[in-house]
Amino acid sequence: MKKILTILLVLALVGCSTPSEVVENDLEVEETPKTENDSELVDDVVKITLDNYQSLFNKATDYGLEQVGITYTLLEPVKDKQEPVFVEAFIPYNDNVEFSDDGTMVTSELEGISVSQTCVNATSAVEVVADAESQLLSVYEIVPDLCADVFYDETLDIAVKQTAYANDEGELYLCFLYSAYKPHGKYQLASITYSIDNLGDNYQKLAKELSVVFGFELPAFD
Repeated sequence: MKKILTILLVLALVGCSTPSEVVENDLEVEETPKTENDSELVDDVVKITLDNYQSLFNKATDYGLEQVGITYTLLEPVKDKQEPVFVEAFIPYNDNVEFSDDGTMVTSELEGISVSQTCVNATSAVEVVADAESQLLSVYEIVPDLCADVFYDETLDIAVKQTAYANDEGELYLCFLYSAYKPHGKYQLASITYSIDNLGDNYQKLAKELSVVFGFELPAFD
């Protein structure tokens, strides 16, 4: 298997330069909860709060996506009476979404592809993906032949790094680390990880939708 990272010339999420936006704490969003028969959608307006942000997870149909949903994380842990700041996160749409204890990271998996998103402190997007890869190196055995050099767009301050690793059972994972500068001095970090031995029958469709979200071409093997 050869190195397969392909960067698109235009980094965009349907008109946005990055796949998530920092939103204000008093933002009202449209939610479309499902009815009992799961066939009708009811429009509603919901204010994002600390009590409900983890339950606001809807398909990103407004962006033409069917297997990707939009939810929210905290930009940083909330302390004392600090006002929360929420960040949009685009992740695979399913019923098993995991948040970190402090609410700053969210993870979802579908068709053998897992996506985690969070925001971190750093001086550049390159630093973010390098640190993330170092953390993988400390736990797993890296597969050098499937790794690629970091791609960095200095103007947009966006970095992408392809890496691969194996666990103790020899299972292979192909991971794409993505970082982009966000407001409030934070960098977004997204980890898109393929479990090569567990890819579902429809994972190619999800890969294509995530390619739209993150602005680079994710692989869809034959």
